[in-house]
Amino acid sequence: MNLFVSFKYLLALDEQRHFGRAALACHVTQPALSNALRALEESLGVAIVTRGRSFAGFTTEGERVLASARRMLREHELLQQELQSSADVVTHAQRICIVNAIQMQQQAPNRVGGTRAIVQQFGFVGVAFIVSRFAYVLFKCAEQVVQ
Repeated sequence: MNLFVSFKYLLALDEQRHFGRAALACHVTQPALSNALRALEESLGVAIVTRGRSFAGFTTEGERVLASARRMLREHELLQQELQSSADVVTHAQRICIVNAIQMQQQAPNRVGGTRAIVQQFGFVGVAFIVSRFAYVLFKCAEQVVQ
């Protein structure tokens, strides 16, 4: 059982107040949604949904689970955004490093002493260059730019 998926189904049921419409909103069949919610109930050891011929509401415990599910899904979403934001910063930092390496190559294509200038300019630790006739290649700089 995927806890986050079950929580999404639970929130959809709360929003739609109907098993069939909640299943449609989640792009699953109604039996799949019902089975996931039953599995969640079994895993937590409490009844979450009051069932009748149709959706009758949430139990007291179900309301608590629903509130927790909202918090957990929101935290999960925030974590994903934060991680994506971090990934974007690293990508940006890598671009900066590559641009600076290319600029260094253009300014001093035959100089190896350019390493010291980059270390002084950006404060990189663990900078390594592979010097070739065409370019300097900068490694492990993105971590330092981010920090």
